[in-house]
Order: sequence, then structure tokens, then C-alpha cells
Amino acid sequence: MGKLPMVVAIILILVFGWFYWFEWRPSSIRKSCQKQATNKAEQDCRNVTTGRENGGFETCVAKLGGYDSCLHNSGL
Repeated sequence: MGKLPMVVAIILILVFGWFYWFEWRPSSIRKSCQKQATNKAEQDCRNVTTGRENGGFETCVAKLGGYDSCLHNSGL
């Protein structure tokens, strides 16, 4: 019975490692990239004017490129 706790510990470590690598890490990277891309798009598109009330922010597509670039640089 001395090996059972060791086996359980190893299985738990593997399960938590798998959860971190495939669930937690990508989720936190996506959140960070979303925030960075939104901030960058707001700065880049601030001067874009299309006659709309919000200054044309909807027409600016810089956010998509920034988000994809961030994901790629972060390893996703």
C-alpha cells in the first residue's frame, strides 16, 4: 500500500499539468491578447473619422491583426 499514494500523486500532477497547459494557459493568453489588441486598436483608430458618433472605431480592422499577431507571438 505504500505505492498507492505515490501513484495517486503522480496522476494528480499529470492531470493538473494537462489542465494548465491546455485550458488555463491558452485562456489567459487569449484574455491578455484581447486586452492588448483592443487597446492598440483604440489608439490606432482614434483619429479615424467616418462621420459616425464614435469616430469610426467600427470601421477599423487593426484589432484583428493585433490579436492574431499576439496569439502567434505567445505560442498559440
